[in-house]
Amino acid sequence: MPSMFETVALLFICFLIGVIFYGYSLIMRRLPSREELRSERCSICRQTLPKDELVERPIGDHKVLFFCSHCIAGLVRDEQKRPAHGKSDVDRLFSDAAEKHRTN
Repeated sequence: MPSMFETVALLFICFLIGVIFYGYSLIMRRLPSREELRSERCSICRQTLPKDELVERPIGDHKVLFFCSHCIAGLVRDEQKRPAHGKSDVDRLFSDAAEKHRTN
């Protein structure tokens, strides 16, 4: 049978563990700052930038990807470096956009 001192010590340790978990949950539940609400991470380079500097693309019903201009430029360069088998997708997109712009 544990002594009175051992019982009190065990209860105190359990209390401390409870306080630690409660404090941790309060810290983790904090509300995001205004800066954090207005920023996202680029889906490629993971750099955090303001949302107005990112291109947003929804994928499916719930997932949204964000891309910074540096990564988009890198993707365009990579596409332009690929060996051309007829018209590339990027060339086709730019020519389609140019045609739409000319007709408007």
